[in-house]
Amino acid sequence: MDFKAVIFDLDGVLVDTEGATCAWIAQLLQPHDLLWTSDLHRHIAGTVKFFPQRCLELLEVSEVRRAELLEVLPSRLTSPEYSKFVAERMTIKAGAVALVQRLRTLQIPLALCTSRRSDGLEALMELRSDLTDLLEGLKVRVVGAIDPRNGQQMKGKPDPEVYQVCAEILGLKASECVVFEDAPSGICSAKAAGCFTIAVPESWMVGDAAAEEVFASADLRLPSLESLHETELWESLFGHLPPLLLALGNPTVDVIAVIEDLEAALQNFGLSVGSEATGFDDAQKLALAEMAQHHAGARTCAGGGGDECAKSGFMGRTSASCFHWCNRN
Repeated sequence: MDFKAVIFDLDGVLVDTEGATCAWIAQLLQPHDLLWTSDLHRHIAGTVKFFPQRCLELLEVSEVRRAELLEVLPSRLTSPEYSKFVAERMTIKAGAVALVQRLRTLQIPLALCTSRRSDGLEALMELRSDLTDLLEGLKVRVVGAIDPRNGQQMKGKPDPEVYQVCAEILGLKASECVVFEDAPSGICSAKAAGCFTIAVPESWMVGDAAAEEVFASADLRLPSLESLHETELWESLFGHLPPLLLALGNPTVDVIAVIEDLEAALQNFGLSVGSEATGFDDAQKLALAEMAQHHAGARTCAGGGGDECAKSGFMGRTSASCFHWCNRN
């Protein structure tokens, strides 16, 4: 299929925040003798402007009491205390860093389409540098259902507009984009926009009859982002992997190899074909890159160091901090 871009939802796909958000809402409602549970929370996952009105509706609070509570409850979840609460409990989803890095190394355009408000996202990024690093390569960002081109409010998920706009900014048709979503509202949005939609449901939503019906409508369902590293599945979406691909100077060294004559060489580094290496020091990176340089057809393209680093050349440098080494024969 060889799709041309990837669009990620944030909460539930790249990061796990729903548990923290659910706990925060429960804390806000508990003094008013209202019990907020994960079963209720699944109905607001991936939507905008859910607190407090939608939450009170799900709790079947009477109109009179609802009006009273709307006077005392916060109008939205944007306080510094909330951001700190979530940031302290948020985790990066398994496979997210490796997947984003691999896509960036292959120069596949990436985008973010999240219902989280921009001020909430900025607060989280200020508190969590690992989130900032993860999102660095996602240059196109549609946040809080706001069109970044003109600042206009759009219809949020499950309406398709946010994903249609994302594709337009990428300069592509929606059908040329892969979307990763975890929540039913996001899956409906991406599907209606015409994107190839991959459902990666969170465990606490699995088994819910209504949610399962939506998950079944997705073009593909995966247990986690880590599943994308299966070669056959990857190539069905993005085409054949390059014979050798090394990304140096990032948190991981991404090694993708599919030609047999490299197997013995890779074993010298404790790697196998298609494996991903982490924790390499500069000396190991240098040795690995030198092997790539002397492989027929290898070429360089600028990585973290930018154009100046690319011009300076690799050999003779003391640190392998700036290059992606690719053999695309």
